[in-house]
Amino acid sequence: MERQTMPPRRGYILLIILVMIIMAGLLATRLARYSLALAMDAAKVQEDLQCRWGAISCRQVVLNRAEILFRKQQLGLSESETLSPRMGTSICLGGLTFRLFLSDEQAKLNLNTVFSEKQLRGVDRVLYDMTNSARGVLSTDLNPHPDAVSHKTYPLAFDSWGQVFSYERSRGGGTSDALPRAVMEATVSVTCWGDGRLNVLRADPLILHRACRLIVSPEAARRFLESRTAHPHWPLDRLLDGTDLNHKERRDLRRWLTDRSTCHSLWTIIDNGHRSRVHLDVCQSLGQGGNPQIATFYW
Repeated sequence: MERQTMPPRRGYILLIILVMIIMAGLLATRLARYSLALAMDAAKVQEDLQCRWGAISCRQVVLNRAEILFRKQQLGLSESETLSPRMGTSICLGGLTFRLFLSDEQAKLNLNTVFSEKQLRGVDRVLYDMTNSARGVLSTDLNPHPDAVSHKTYPLAFDSWGQVFSYERSRGGGTSDALPRAVMEATVSVTCWGDGRLNVLRADPLILHRACRLIVSPEAARRFLESRTAHPHWPLDRLLDGTDLNHKERRDLRRWLTDRSTCHSLWTIIDNGHRSRVHLDVCQSLGQGGNPQIATFYW
């Protein structure tokens, strides 16, 4: 009986070693990808946290002291200079750039006041005349509160820009922050916040004239604007006393004009060099003893 001998399997051990090396390489690659994904997620979470706390810090330092900042600006002006309703600055926090744009919302034409006096047709006309700079990006779509009616202050017809502009039909312009930047640019002269009254000390003459035309005759509006142009720092009562307006015209102007502001906004653009985040904070003061109400919008 002959015993068969198996031929030697040359290279078998080498093949096993190669397979193990390939498997180890694949495992190491998968582990590296997983570690990289974890590192990217951790970096994103860290940046999001940085953005959140940076925006909160800017809001606390700037928005809560808005009226103080505007009054400090007033101290450096001459008697002939008018107050600016806007100011901006830029700061760096933890490698992120925060661009801040502070505005007095009561130095803008209030769309709720326009709606109260002129209905949707008046609002649409104001938007067409005063937001033409952003007309190529933004699409207007007026959607007032269904219970809002003329000559009543409650409920407000508009309490966010989502009721004024259609974000879905607006064009992004190719960048992630093009739409909010367009909203910021378009709303330099108009607002839907505040108590509806216009601050005569900070409003642009064109905005002030437009507001007065909603309330009184063109001639009365012209005379009041001439008085304000000659004395830009006079309070409202003194301005009205310095004109020859009749009692009804003065009463109507006092109803829709003021020389104080209780509502301010802060646009915050956060840039990390690759993408931008945009926040809008609107602060409405409730007077002495009341905590201010802050509404925040994100893009």
